[in-house]
Amino acid sequence: MKTIVLAISLLSLSNVFAASVNDSWSSLNKDRSLQIEWPSAQMTHGVWTGVDFLCLDGNTIRTKKVIEKCTKYAVKPGQNGGVYCAATSKAFGIVSNEVTGTRCVEYRHSKEQDVCVKYEDYSYAQPTSFDVDVLKIVSPKEGTTRHLFTKEYSISACE
Repeated sequence: MKTIVLAISLLSLSNVFAASVNDSWSSLNKDRSLQIEWPSAQMTHGVWTGVDFLCLDGNTIRTKKVIEKCTKYAVKPGQNGGVYCAATSKAFGIVSNEVTGTRCVEYRHSKEQDVCVKYEDYSYAQPTSFDVDVLKIVSPKEGTTRHLFTKEYSISACE
């Protein structure tokens, strides 16, 4: 009987400490039993980062901390030569507010490869608010998760 009462008490306590949509992002990030599906954004120098690492500096979206980026590449001499970073600089990563480009909208299929036959120009504004899925890690070994809730995240002003 004591075992049953203890089991029921433990189950009710586990629900008290369960993550909820009302918890702060800070406390959710600290909870190692959760997996947060952060959207990512591409910085102007090509590297991607999670939106939780970004802030608003006026009209500019930038990283919260200074990052190191490669400014000069070189090739290693010899048979096994490869490209490596020869010089770096430290600066804030920047995400473009307005993204423009060209994409293929129609392909012609052939036996050897698909060939683009029609392109279009596009543009979009980088969003600053996102719906982020929060998952409970069920089995770390198997990589299984369970969806708990979706919570809105907005990129905040830089400090």
